[in-house]
Amino acid sequence: MPTTFQPEIPEKKEYPVLPEDMYQAQISSIEDDERPKYRNPDEKEQVMKFVFTVMEGEFLGVNILCSATPSLFKGSEGLSPSKLYQILSAVNKKPLDDEDLAGINTEDVNALIGQNVRVVVKHYQNSKGETRHKIDSFLPVK
Repeated sequence: MPTTFQPEIPEKKEYPVLPEDMYQAQISSIEDDERPKYRNPDEKEQVMKFVFTVMEGEFLGVNILCSATPSLFKGSEGLSPSKLYQILSAVNKKPLDDEDLAGINTEDVNALIGQNVRVVVKHYQNSKGETRHKIDSFLPVK
């Protein structure tokens, strides 16, 4: 039987580019995902996809996405801490030490949902030359 579906052109989704600033946000969701490794795109790495929802101001309700590897790297000379470490430290309102990190498990990460942090948003240029925003760092709420 022939089709009865009328082809349609989907609307292009527009996502607002947030101005560079600090935003009060809540962790809305965390999902497991995979992505190509940075220096070896043929290999995949596991990531946690965080969704942060802006909680105040002109951009109330806007979601900001951020991927984090499941690494609790504290950072060292010349190397930044992992995003997951930064998020956990911001929620706990202190830098986490080795003893704190040793007890962190999946339940602790899932318990981040609903927690508030301040996110610092910066701009970057994607491979197509378009301006996008990304979370540069995480700070505790005041």
